[in-house]
Amino acid sequence: GDTVRIKGGIANAYYLEILAEEQHKLLCVMPRDTDEGVICHLDRPFMLQTNTPVSFPLHASATRLGDSLGDMIDANDEITSLPPLQTSLRFGKRDEKTTIECTLASRLNEIGTLEVWCQATQTDHRFPLTFELRNSSSPSPYDASISHHTVIDENQIHCAVLAISEAFKTPSAPVDSLVKTIEGTLELPRKEWPATLLRTFADTLLEHSEWREISSRHEVRWLNLCGFCMRPGFGVVGDDTRIRRLWKLWHPGLNGNDSTEAGLNWWLLWRRIAGGLSAGQQEQIAGFLSRELMSKDMKTIIKKDDAITLEKWRLLSALEKIQVNLKCKCLNALLNGTGKLPDQAFWPIVRFAARKLFSGPDDAVIPANRLETFLPSLMAKANQANNPPNALLAMASAARLTGILTLDISPARRSEIHDILCANHASQDILQPIESICEQSPDAWTPEILGDTLPLGLQLLNQ
Repeated sequence: GDTVRIKGGIANAYYLEILAEEQHKLLCVMPRDTDEGVICHLDRPFMLQTNTPVSFPLHASATRLGDSLGDMIDANDEITSLPPLQTSLRFGKRDEKTTIECTLASRLNEIGTLEVWCQATQTDHRFPLTFELRNSSSPSPYDASISHHTVIDENQIHCAVLAISEAFKTPSAPVDSLVKTIEGTLELPRKEWPATLLRTFADTLLEHSEWREISSRHEVRWLNLCGFCMRPGFGVVGDDTRIRRLWKLWHPGLNGNDSTEAGLNWWLLWRRIAGGLSAGQQEQIAGFLSRELMSKDMKTIIKKDDAITLEKWRLLSALEKIQVNLKCKCLNALLNGTGKLPDQAFWPIVRFAARKLFSGPDDAVIPANRLETFLPSLMAKANQANNPPNALLAMASAARLTGILTLDISPARRSEIHDILCANHASQDILQPIESICEQSPDAWTPEILGDTLPLGLQLLNQ
């Protein structure tokens, strides 16, 4: 508000490791005791490599009091290494490596992110680099982290945000071609948009949720793009606030738009951000879906052409923090229903039977002794459907080794599943987590199990 702000400056000095006269030096980009929000300018020129992977090693010291902005020093015991930022900076043609001259500026914002800008001296290109400094004191083993990603010129980002605003302004705007417009503006396909850029787009959409009300096409596009930009619901600074804003949309629901496409994108949005929802929020969604999807006699089937029902089941299975009893109830409904299961119906079983969750705790995993009661039905349903890819993945997910006695199924049952997978020519990526304990899932598992690729620059830890 308007009261006096109490401040004392930052407790650390921060340094970037640079190459100076063929020697590695530490450049002070922010002295200790600098106030949050103050921009520190370094007007001396630096040479910056673009269109090639580069690393920006960051260091910090809480004891060096005399270092000033721009000082270059040697590494010593007083200075601690922090996780480096690995990235590539887009400049000119993508496939041409270029060295440009730039100056630096830095700022520590109020949410604990160190922002460093590389400002080209010969052009108006400005590249923002962000370093997350405030980690949780007890981070979850399922937290996400930012790794290598592409840094895009701020002018291009501004034009892309403007394109989003223009497309949603009026009913006659070409909203259906918006993604292609953004790709052209950034000169970057959407699968290569980094996580931090996606959240910039998400912030614009969340600021104007009223755009959904312009027309049914605007609502569909808003839901689709917002879900894409917010996936997997966590991993970027500020995601908890974004999730709170999105949650306000849950109870009102769709704006009277009863089209199949609107329904699909509504449930797709919630599945994409499911990992960022709290246990209570997940329980609310799961309660609604379970009452709608499962009949009293527990007989159910997902028809191949029933896209809405399938997407609801996919969302229900992505709610990893819900109670084990409800997960077992869902497995029972899927596996003990009459008739064959289409390949798509095995995807929710992959998530329900998982031994390693992507955003939920270990106590939300169905214990092995309870899961084993479902495995004969799973193998029978898979065989009845001629073991399609999702059925094989469901069996592999259930048989994965964790090293935790209460979660790992019996060796005999695991061996039986392993034989089925081998007989159906399952890939080594599928077999490896069954044969030995893997701390992280193979890269091939992530898009298969999540139903989405992760944004570039974001990876899940300890999957």
